[in-house]
Amino acid sequence: MASGRSLWSNSRFTFFDIAMQQKLHAYEGREITVTYNLKRCVHAAECLAASPEVFDSMAIPWIQPENAGVKEVVEAVQRCPTGALHYALKSGAEGEA
Repeated sequence: MASGRSLWSNSRFTFFDIAMQQKLHAYEGREITVTYNLKRCVHAAECLAASPEVFDSMAIPWIQPENAGVKEVVEAVQRCPTGALHYALKSGAEGEA
């Protein structure tokens, strides 16, 4: 970015533009939303090992947060070694791996 301005402060950019640039994908469950950043993922598969009923690379969509309790989803997200996974609780709390 030549101007040195943050993407967030530049009114030309929307969240959608930034999400597409970072390859972000959001998967909503009843109580939690999991966000996946494709560019940060190194495919260590920690999430699949932690919660295979939520993270299933053979399913579409591959992240299904409603398939387990919130605590299990949060613990699986926190096992991600690169921070490619984040979560937001519908109650307003947020976290990242």
